[in-house]
Amino acid sequence: MEFQPQHQLEFSIKDFRAIANADIAIDGITVLAGENGSGKSTISKLVYHILRTTIKYPDYINSDLLKEIEDYQQAISQVVREFKLLTEEDFKFFNTKVPKVNSSEFEQFSSIEVLIENFHKLNFILEDNFFIEKYKSSDSESEVIKKVLTRYNRIVWILNQLTSEKNNIPIKNIIDQIIKKLKKINSDYFDILQNRPVKFFYQKIQEIFSEDTINYRISEYDVPLIDTMTDSLLVLNSIENIAYIDTPMSVGITNRILHWTQLQHILFTKSFGKSSFNNFIKTDIIKGDVDTDDSPFSRNSFKYKRIDGKEFDLLDCATGLKSFAILQMMLKNGFLNKKTLLVIDEPEAHLHPQWVVEYARTMVFLNKTLGVKFLIASHHPDMISAIKYISEKEGINENVNFYLAVESETPFKYNFKHLGNDIEEIFASFNIAIERIDKYGTTA
Repeated sequence: MEFQPQHQLEFSIKDFRAIANADIAIDGITVLAGENGSGKSTISKLVYHILRTTIKYPDYINSDLLKEIEDYQQAISQVVREFKLLTEEDFKFFNTKVPKVNSSEFEQFSSIEVLIENFHKLNFILEDNFFIEKYKSSDSESEVIKKVLTRYNRIVWILNQLTSEKNNIPIKNIIDQIIKKLKKINSDYFDILQNRPVKFFYQKIQEIFSEDTINYRISEYDVPLIDTMTDSLLVLNSIENIAYIDTPMSVGITNRILHWTQLQHILFTKSFGKSSFNNFIKTDIIKGDVDTDDSPFSRNSFKYKRIDGKEFDLLDCATGLKSFAILQMMLKNGFLNKKTLLVIDEPEAHLHPQWVVEYARTMVFLNKTLGVKFLIASHHPDMISAIKYISEKEGINENVNFYLAVESETPFKYNFKHLGNDIEEIFASFNIAIERIDKYGTTA
């Protein structure tokens, strides 16, 4: 019998903040329910940042590489500026032409390979002007010689800062050393991208959560994401796009919150592709279209055009409309597909009861039609019920998993119980609110 993995993604989290134990599967629509402070948001954030860091691992490594070689690029720019201070008249004294230094050519660098090529070009230019060397010990009082030698010595000093060489060696040897160092850096980073050492992954997660130890385990199709034999991070196959939405208020707001910035980037990006999915959000729910606003006087970058032709700054629109606007823009730019996971904290917040049901319907349709996966945290009876019964009607209830946070024996710690498709225990916890209304209120 052929082996069939149980789940696409499984997360095991133990003894972290309010979580005593949570074993969470993500196959289609995963719903976390429980009282406030039980760890639902912690799971959402942890899952999001773990998966995003895994997906964006090459980008993080390339970013670190660019930081490491920043001094080399700055040195190139400084040397180019030194050449600009020399005129054609200065070089006529030496019976030669001004070196041809195209500053834009040197300053447009997008990779370490281009930077290495720039140093090769610089080496060629300076090698053509080694005639300056013979004037270095000259006692001439010529102002031209002094000016050129000042610039030349400055160039040597700038480049020498990039090496460990303290002796007075020819400038060609200095640049050769620099190129050698850059090639070594390039080789090391290539090995990192190939082997994906897990230490860099741990560093990024620790930067986000600030805890020294987080006890978690992730597996994809029953294969651990972290290979303990090689200390390497495997490449995800089931997820390529991920977004975290904790509030629709983030749309159009400039903020230092990391996942808000990342969400804005997703909404602006138009290169994910095009979706063939029928955009019922536009016609059935918000009665209009949301798009980026490129006008120079806009306070933010999104506009809502209602079906009657009127346009509004999305920042001025109702928060509930923004909830659907986010999904609509993701649909339009092709971000939503079978390899997308949306992590949403309390999607029902700011929504009218009617739109709570519409949002649940939207998630079910996106999962059924496009294969989009969801991890949501909710404690709203209508959201829980709508997901269950609409998914049953649409024939995808096997894709839906409910979890309930249950108090453990340790105070302020919760275990997340897998309920499958059964939501009775979740509603039993909701009944506590009704009991408190009876306790505190007056009933006939």
